[in-house]
Amino acid sequence: MTIVGDPDSPRANAALADWGVVEDEHVWLEIGQLEHALNSHPDRLPDWRPRFVAMIDYAASKGWVDEDNRRVRAHRER
Repeated sequence: MTIVGDPDSPRANAALADWGVVEDEHVWLEIGQLEHALNSHPDRLPDWRPRFVAMIDYAASKGWVDEDNRRVRAHRER
């Protein structure tokens, strides 16, 4: 997962902090929050849940999910 924006922007960092933990070029996003946001989005695809699980499983296979399976790491790009 990649997040595009200015990593030096205090406003962007504050917004991302609502979703997880900001660390330099990465953000550890709360998986539960992401899942809730997708579930409540009116334009979500009908098969979003298996696709979401597959994304998290892939991230876990790369070491991009924390030990508690609560957060997924996203890369930040300008």
